[in-house]
Amino acid sequence: MKVTIKDIARETGLSLATISKYLNHKKINEKNQRRIEEAIAHLNYKPNHTAQILRSRHTMTVAILISDLGNYFWGPIISSVSQYFVKYGYTVITCSFCHDEETEIQAIQDLIVRNIDGVIMLPYNSRDNHYHLLLDQNIPVVVLDQNPGAADQIQSAVSAGTEGQARSAVNPGTRNQARSAASAGTEGPPFGVADLDSQPSLLSDGGPVSKYRPVDCVISDNYRGGAMLGRYLLEKGHKRIHILDHASYSTPVYQRIRGFQDAFGQAQTCITMSGPILFGISQKTIDLGKEHFRQIMESGDPPSAVFFTNYLSAMGGLIESSACGYSIPEDVSVVTFDDDPLFSSMYPPITSVAQDLSRIGEQASGILYRRIQGDYSDFPLTECIDVHFQERQSVKDLGLTGRS
Repeated sequence: MKVTIKDIARETGLSLATISKYLNHKKINEKNQRRIEEAIAHLNYKPNHTAQILRSRHTMTVAILISDLGNYFWGPIISSVSQYFVKYGYTVITCSFCHDEETEIQAIQDLIVRNIDGVIMLPYNSRDNHYHLLLDQNIPVVVLDQNPGAADQIQSAVSAGTEGQARSAVNPGTRNQARSAASAGTEGPPFGVADLDSQPSLLSDGGPVSKYRPVDCVISDNYRGGAMLGRYLLEKGHKRIHILDHASYSTPVYQRIRGFQDAFGQAQTCITMSGPILFGISQKTIDLGKEHFRQIMESGDPPSAVFFTNYLSAMGGLIESSACGYSIPEDVSVVTFDDDPLFSSMYPPITSVAQDLSRIGEQASGILYRRIQGDYSDFPLTECIDVHFQERQSVKDLGLTGRS
C-alpha cells in the first residue's frame, strides 16, 4: 500500500500543512523537521516528484558546468554538490566545455532549453561573462574559483607591485557583498536592477572589455595561501625564487602571486616569473610546466626554490625534474598551490597549500538553493573559503647551509 503524507501526519501528530511545507522545502521548526524525517524513514515514504515539479514549476534539476572533467579539482566539488541537492530531491547533471568558448555557450543554451533551476559554474577565465546568458533567463548562477571582471584589476596590481591592492580587488574584506536596498527583502532575482551602462569598462591590452554583471561567487583565500608559501620559503632562507606560471586573466593565480610577493616585504630577494600563459587542457598546462622548469634550471643562475602557482604546472615541473636528474630539495626546493593527492605520496612529498574543495561545493550549493527558493536578500554574495598549509619535505632549510 502506497504511503501518503496523511500517513506521515498520523505518525508524527503534525498537520498536513506542516508536512507539505517540509516536502516543498519550506522552513519549519527543527523539532518538527526531525519528527518528519524519522517518520519518512520508518514508513519508507517516496515523494511524488512529478507532482512536486508541477506544483512548484521547477524541474528539480541543477547543473555543474565545468571546464575540464579530467581536472582533480572537480571530484570533491561534484560529490559535495550532489550530496547537498539529493536530500532536497534534485537531480544534478555535470557538463564540460573542454576549455572551448563556443562549446561553453552551446552548453549554457542547452541548459536554458532544459529549463534548469540553477547552475554552478567555472567560467573559462576571469573575463568570461557568458553566465549573463543564464541571468538573462532568471536562472540563478554561482561562480566558482573566479571573480568575473576582477582579473584586469589584479593583473595591474601584480605588475605594479601595489601592496594589498590585489587582495582587495577580489576579497573586499567582508564576507558579504550584499546589494543595496534595491534587492533587500525581495523575492526573485534582482538582475535587472543593475544599470550596466553606469559601470565602468575594464581595459586590457588597450581595448575595451565587456561589462560584468553582479553574480554570487565562492572562492578560496588565494592571497592567504600564496602568503603562507612565501613566508615559509623566507623562513627557510630562500631569496632567489622563481614563480611558475603567471596565468593570464585568472584571478586565483594573480591572488596567489600577490600574496606570495607581499610575504617577502622589504627582504632583499630576487623573484622571477614565467608566463603569462592561458590555462587550457590539462596536458597542455603540464607540458608548459615542463618546458618552463627546464628553461629556468638550465639558465646560468637557477633559483634556489620554485613556487608553482597551480598543480598542473607543478606536475609538469616535477616530471621534468625527475627526467633531468634534479634532486628535490637538494638541487632545488619546490612548493605548490593546490594539493593534488599524488603530492603527499611522492618522494619527497611536496609542500603545498590545499583548497577545501568539499567546503567550496557545500557553500556554493547552499547559496544556489537559496536563490532557487527566491531568497536574494544578500545578493551578490562572495564567500571566501580558507586554505590549509601542508608542510612536507620538498624545501631545504638554507639557514643550515648558508646558501640562498
